Amino acid sequence: MTNAWTDTGYHTEVIGHSARLGIDLEVAQRGPDLKGLKVIP
Repeated sequence: MTNAWTDTGYHTEVIGHSARLGIDLEVAQRGPDLKGLKVIP
């Protein structure tokens, strides 16, 4: 695995761990008008 995505709720816990494993992490941002779970393809 070389890339992973996380949402803003988990990004602080995952950043250091993914960096140690050499995984590029992208924090997925949702629009301010969205509520609940939104699956991002």
